[in-house]
Amino acid sequence: MKTFQDTATQKVYQFNDDVIATLKKGAYYFTSPSGFALNVPSTLQPYTIPAPTDAELLAAAQSAQIALLQKAYKDAVNAPVTYKNAAGVTSTYPAGDTMQINGKTALQNLEACLDAGSAAWTLGVWLDTNNVTQTFTFADLQGLAKAMSDIDTLDWKDLLAKIAEVQAATTVAEVTTITF
Repeated sequence: MKTFQDTATQKVYQFNDDVIATLKKGAYYFTSPSGFALNVPSTLQPYTIPAPTDAELLAAAQSAQIALLQKAYKDAVNAPVTYKNAAGVTSTYPAGDTMQINGKTALQNLEACLDAGSAAWTLGVWLDTNNVTQTFTFADLQGLAKAMSDIDTLDWKDLLAKIAEVQAATTVAEVTTITF
């Protein structure tokens, strides 16, 4: 890659290695490999892109690590729950923020059913992660809710603490060691 900077505007131009740059009377002229003149400013001069500073490298590493932590947190809190219903079928069920019906999360739907009580539970089925309806008694709803609450998942405060750690780190090496 050949890099040039326009001395009039400071804009940086990069050309493939097969572009021909010819210096004539203090100005560079550019042609394609097939000999066609390229329409570029006559004020281009060779330029070396400066290496990023330690502060820029640290900021980039912090940003990337925070994105990884956020993804890991989201994946962890949205991991499906495995549950065996009274009919003896083991399946996985949406949990966390996973959307299921009418803008409500799976957990919100489950809690609404439990709050309504066993007398209101007339549907008798629950949707698993494969969109298959599984036979569900009210006791199964309670068991699934317990299975969800028993999961030792990350807390929002865990994510915030890790992000604060990343932001306080002073080296790229330190940043990359901060994980869940």
